[in-house]
Amino acid sequence: AWRHRAEFQTMLRDTIAKQQGRDRIMIGWNGTSAAVATDLVANPKLQDVNIGWLHKIRTEAAARVLNDGGRDHRVVSARSEVVVRGTGTITYESKSAQDKVSMNGNWTKPQFTDGVLPTDTKLSSNGFEASWVLSTLKNTDGSTKAKSIGLNHLWIGNDYTKIERAIKYGVLFIALTFLLMFILEFISKAKIHPLQYGLIGLSISLFYLLLLAISESVGFEIAYLTSTALVTGLIVFYVHGFLNNPKFVKMVLCEQIVLSGFFYVLLSLEEKAFLIGSIGLFIALAIFMTVTRRFDWYAGSFKSETQTQS
Repeated sequence: AWRHRAEFQTMLRDTIAKQQGRDRIMIGWNGTSAAVATDLVANPKLQDVNIGWLHKIRTEAAARVLNDGGRDHRVVSARSEVVVRGTGTITYESKSAQDKVSMNGNWTKPQFTDGVLPTDTKLSSNGFEASWVLSTLKNTDGSTKAKSIGLNHLWIGNDYTKIERAIKYGVLFIALTFLLMFILEFISKAKIHPLQYGLIGLSISLFYLLLLAISESVGFEIAYLTSTALVTGLIVFYVHGFLNNPKFVKMVLCEQIVLSGFFYVLLSLEEKAFLIGSIGLFIALAIFMTVTRRFDWYAGSFKSETQTQS
């Protein structure tokens, strides 16, 4: 695949150098002998290529090797700090006979992995603290099975999850906007082309793309305000071209502001978002049904009180 490329020789040289480095590392960790004719099948970790540094320490300085048997157990303490941004999973794998692991972070609602749950957990407004006690059991063949712990770097209130939830509300946002446009089309007697509906829906869809792009630079709140202002201004400017009555244009403007504010509140909430969202949607549907209950959609006019009672 490389032979036709101008930098073939350079790429080949770099690849060979990297592989030689990997082999030296593998021999250092696993090498136990130096055979005249090596057998890669029997020694896949290059055990017979040369004597590695680890084997030399085990044979020439055995006192410096940690012993995992008898009473000569040694305690090794290690501490590391990990700075992460975005979402993902942080894990720690233990192969020691016994491990005591403590972890703390500055996010308030961590989600621990299901492998081994912490024995002690403390949550506060400043973050969390968790600790595990891990014991490794040996299999019948003498090998040990590693245990892993970890947590998902993901919580309800961060920018990424807010954007993900906002996208899920997108269909609802478009549907409510279209419903208002249907009502305005009926009241104003204006003929709104399906392409015009499509452009309005496309502009609302663009809102989420702007939200994602801007939030990577300035944060979610400013990104949401900026995206709302841009998309709302575009929709109002466009609607003003075919709805000549300023009252109808103001209704579209108010509807966009109210929906944007309502969905922002839902995104900011954590535990009661589903309840507040359901109540809000019920109220919105009730308002639309109340406004349209006397619409004669087939005749394109309002039903009178006599027609309604009969």
